[in-house]
Amino acid sequence: MEEIGQGIDTIDNLRAGLDLPLPPQMHIEQLKIALTELSEKMKAGYQDVFGENPWD
Repeated sequence: MEEIGQGIDTIDNLRAGLDLPLPPQMHIEQLKIALTELSEKMKAGYQDVFGENPWD
């Protein structure tokens, strides 16, 4: 459950970061990095809970 809470925090932080006055490309690059990491963590959590990885 802790991973879910951390994932929610990450999503909230990414949304808030979009309000920063930065060039769009910087926002896109950060989203790519952060969403890739979040996806990997969520998949690992799913595998821990259900014992399978349907993405492989």
